Parts: sequence; structure tokens; C-alpha cells
Amino acid sequence: MISTPPSWLQQWSEVIAGIGTVVLTIFLVLLYKRQSSQLEAQHEAVLEVTDVEWYGDNAIIWLSNFGNGVVKDLRLTTLVKSDSGSHRNHALRANALKRIGKGGEWTNIIRPGEEEIPFHGTSQIGKHAHKDWPSDWLTLKFSNYARNEKGRGATELKYTHAVMGSELSGNSSWDRINPMTESINPQDFGADNSLENLPRKTSHGMDDTFLKFFSRTSLLWDWTTYIYVKSIRGLNRIIPMISLRPRVLDASGTRRVKRVLLKRDLKYLLKENRVSQRFVGDS
Repeated sequence: MISTPPSWLQQWSEVIAGIGTVVLTIFLVLLYKRQSSQLEAQHEAVLEVTDVEWYGDNAIIWLSNFGNGVVKDLRLTTLVKSDSGSHRNHALRANALKRIGKGGEWTNIIRPGEEEIPFHGTSQIGKHAHKDWPSDWLTLKFSNYARNEKGRGATELKYTHAVMGSELSGNSSWDRINPMTESINPQDFGADNSLENLPRKTSHGMDDTFLKFFSRTSLLWDWTTYIYVKSIRGLNRIIPMISLRPRVLDASGTRRVKRVLLKRDLKYLLKENRVSQRFVGDS
């Protein structure tokens, strides 16, 4: 007659079986992620800026795709950082590229194996609009921003340009027009100067001014942005008098822009209250 195993043995066998199930599950998840990464790598795009010509603040950019994936939503992104600090009050802007000689669905994509494809774009920076304007931000060309910095007394304006795009998988694909950060002295920037004709340009080989922007492609950043946007929408339900908007990245792409829109709205709200109180007093 077979004796019944002791209770402690049954309990430990259940614990060991549970641990084994957890370990097996983790192993399968890691294996799935590895296979997914390998599959994505097989369809990954390799975007490269092969040449650029500037005409004022407009550019013709030749792109090549040496990978196996399509890149869509191509755009020219301008990053600036001024020693005056005004970049904190300006927003990051990305100008949609237009493929030269193509229209329709081909306007803004590059397929695998295509080389030396010309696109047209404009270097732009975001400037906050007036309260009654349809959108929150206006576009400001690079040259106009540089001339404004001259008036603010800035002596160093660092900048870089990058072509950004999205793969069909949702991953980002990008390449900098110049791998080195460049700078100018806005005090030397005259009426005839532009990206086509820059005064005394300096290149910075070992410079991480905009490194944080190009590192914002992780899953953690996506989740942080998602939670941030959801929190803003929740506050709007609690405080209906002021419509809060998620703060976009500033013109350097490394931090959230200062609360210029909130200050603008509060300024107009206080102004309207004064007008209404004055109207009530006069009546």
C-alpha cells in the first residue's frame, strides 16, 4: 500500500511548480521580444542625408534609404539654443518635407533602396501666437529668429538640423544633416544673412547640446508622454475656466517649453475681468 506524501512535501512541490511556471513565462516573453526585434531589424530603414543645398532658409535635401523599411512622414526639424535663453519660450517645429517631382501618396515617403531622392523643406521655429489666433504657435524662419536674438543681445546661437521620419512599425528613423553642432554669433547676423549665407559659422565636434533630443525614442519616453497628456486632460475637467494644453518641447528639443501659453491666457483673463469690472462700475 502506497503511503500518502507528507503535507510539507505537497506544499513545497506547489511552490516549486509555481516558480517554474513564472520562470518559463519570463523565458518565453524574452524569447518573443528577441524574435520580434530580429523581425523588426529585417524591416528596418536606414535613412541617410547624402547632400543638402540651402536657398535662404529653404533647403533641397537629398535622401537615401539603405535599409529594408519604408520611411514616411518625413520632416525637417530645426533645433536651436541661444545663450539669451529665449529658446525656452519658443517651440520645436518640424516642417513636412515634399518630394520633388512626385505627388500624392509619394510626396512624403522614401522606399527601401531609393538613393539620392530630392526633397524640399524649410527651417522653422515656433513662436507663440496671440490669444485669438486659430493655433497656439506660429512659424518663424531661422533667419528671423537669429535677427531677433541679435536684438536680445545674444552672442552665441547653437543649432542643428535633422530629417525625422517614421517607419511602418512606429519606430523613428532619422539622420542629422550635419553630425556636428554648429553656432553663430547673432551680433554678426545681418539683413542679408540666412542659412545659405551664414556669418562666421563655428563647428563643435564634441558637443552634446542636443543629445537629449535624439535620445527620446525609448519606450519609457513614450509612456511618460502618454501619462503627461492624460494628466493635463484630467486637470481640464477639474478646472474648466482655463484650457490647459500639454507643453510641447522647446526650440532646443531637450526640455518642455516654458508656460508661455498659460501666462498668455491668464493675462487675457485678468484683462477681461478688469474690463468687465470697469463696465459694471460705469453703469
